[in-house]
Amino acid sequence: MPRRNFLARLYRPDPAPPAFANGRTLPQKSSNVFSQLVFHWVTPLLAVGFTRPLEKEDLWTLDDSRCTASVTDRVLKDFNARSLAKAAKRLQATAPAEGSTPDPSPREHNAVDEKKDVDDDIEKSSTHSNGNADGTLIKSEKDDEEQPEVLSPLVSALMTTFGRTFWTAGIFLLIGSTLTALTPLLTRKLLTYLTVAYYHKRYSNEIPAPHSVGYGLGWAFGIFAMQVTTSFCNQHHLQRTMSVGMQTRSAITGMIFAKAIRLSHRSRAIHSTGKITTMISSDSVRLEGVASYFH
Repeated sequence: MPRRNFLARLYRPDPAPPAFANGRTLPQKSSNVFSQLVFHWVTPLLAVGFTRPLEKEDLWTLDDSRCTASVTDRVLKDFNARSLAKAAKRLQATAPAEGSTPDPSPREHNAVDEKKDVDDDIEKSSTHSNGNADGTLIKSEKDDEEQPEVLSPLVSALMTTFGRTFWTAGIFLLIGSTLTALTPLLTRKLLTYLTVAYYHKRYSNEIPAPHSVGYGLGWAFGIFAMQVTTSFCNQHHLQRTMSVGMQTRSAITGMIFAKAIRLSHRSRAIHSTGKITTMISSDSVRLEGVASYFH
């Protein structure tokens, strides 16, 4: 086979050997800070993909912390702990107090309810009529009840597992959006400087002298730095949110599957196979999309 010239080897290189990854783990976490900043750790895989189509053996394997089994176990463990704590609070709130009398018999139930209604009316009227010395109303027992949780146990478990990466992605997007909004202001400063310099060159007697050349170069380099930083922030936001979305989908799918194989006969009548399949194929995909577009 004749030896090809440099340009032919550059644009059409020889195909890379098969099984590029060879079972190695994803090198993202083991790479240095600069490689993570500019995504240089993915360059070897891109080089292989430039020479030939990628195959399954060319892809790196995920580390243990990102595998479906590990992610599902972490989310499920936190979810079960929060669900049990919530159920315990609910039982504690509904349990009868110590020393309380047992429930009345069915015959006495109506009389007890009527007496309770009367007592409630008296309590309400006394609450509205009687107040403190400063004019404030007496606080009722209903106000002392514990407020319901804002987040569900599932959302809280997901935030505990992926919250750091998820909110860090939001900070990256905030920085990128702020720099994008400020770039036109710097562009205006640069254009104003160029306009003054042009008219001073043409009408030197009428237009005052502009700032030095370094002043304009400073604005130009500032715009360049802001654009580069914006690009870095946007790409890191995209990579982190997509990673969180995929791990969330994997965790939800694993949790649904683990719960489905333990359903009783009565629960299977309520949660049919089609409903479970819909949750896995449709609802979990929506959660993945929410993670990408939440910010």
